[in-house]
Amino acid sequence: MSNKFLIIFFFYFFIFNFCKVDKPTIENVSLPETTESKQLQQKSLFLSGKLQADENSKLGKLTRTSFYATFRQRITKHWEQYNKEIQDPFIEWKNKNVPEPKSKVVFYPFSGPDFPNAYTIYPKATTYIMIGLEAGGFEPDFESMNDNQISRGLYELNGSLDTISRLNYFMTNSMKQDVSKSVFRGTAPVFLAYFGFLKVKPYSIKNFRLNDNGEIIYLTKEEIKTNPNYREGLISLDIDFIDPVDGTKKKLYFLSTNISNFGLKANPGTMKFLGKFGTFASTFKAASFLLHYDSFTDMKEFILKNSELMVMDDTGPPVKDLATNFNIKVFGRYTRPIGLWPEKVQKDLQKIHEDQKPEKVKFKYGYGTADKQQHIMVVTRK
Repeated sequence: MSNKFLIIFFFYFFIFNFCKVDKPTIENVSLPETTESKQLQQKSLFLSGKLQADENSKLGKLTRTSFYATFRQRITKHWEQYNKEIQDPFIEWKNKNVPEPKSKVVFYPFSGPDFPNAYTIYPKATTYIMIGLEAGGFEPDFESMNDNQISRGLYELNGSLDTISRLNYFMTNSMKQDVSKSVFRGTAPVFLAYFGFLKVKPYSIKNFRLNDNGEIIYLTKEEIKTNPNYREGLISLDIDFIDPVDGTKKKLYFLSTNISNFGLKANPGTMKFLGKFGTFASTFKAASFLLHYDSFTDMKEFILKNSELMVMDDTGPPVKDLATNFNIKVFGRYTRPIGLWPEKVQKDLQKIHEDQKPEKVKFKYGYGTADKQQHIMVVTRK
């Protein structure tokens, strides 16, 4: 072997083995702490009842007030109930029965601000796309609020989280009223509260709208100030957060929009935006059976085409539409829907339960049935 060949060999050996540069991805980006991220994390802890007293900050001082003590007591009780009756048994069931999806994108339409369920089912995802009619809103500007406003905002936040801790679903009409008109405007404060519970660290929150090409247009404070709908919080959220398990950067999009056929036609950018993510894992719960109506066929077809895995109750896509391309495994007891939707009974789902004879589930997931049974499905693409 010539000296010239040896030199070339060791040159390339060095290049490929010691100078290899990984392409940056959302999973391995290391984020430095910023003033904004530190403030957001403090707000998250404050809104979850976990912030400790600190005389060097306004929120730290507020933790010594009687109204915050009452808030902390109530919200801690909500979360303890949620952990004991829903979260802990749900995690145990999920670890045994839900496969790890290939996609790192989670799609959760009709979600409201229900981040805990999406995160519990798919903790290794890197992007969560959630959609609801609720206002996206803003991170609270505590510096501009007096104590009475903050006290009222905390009281309203407790009310917003009450049904999720007891029933594991939000009541859409109540949430639209609660989060859209509250002192802490929109779903953003609810997400921050949940982050505090889950030990997730928020990094940034940005307001945006989608243009007709599905491109994100971030909104300035001046644009929000001059648009009456934006001022009411009727805008979407782009939230970066740090996963507490491995310290990676992750993304949450909350789209404040109508995804009926009419809504998608009026806002063509929604489907173009969603189409950029390829396949996804999804979840459906307490979705008012919207995907069973002719007015939501466009969204249903999009889901059937692109979802590789679904964890859902009977308000997700109808079982008859899943039979061709998906395997369905059921858990719990399914008899008939609750009284609001008696006509949405699925006889083929009843038959699957008769055939599979599943064991009962030990947690609440969605509405349940008319006779107060609980059920859940794991749907995988064939």
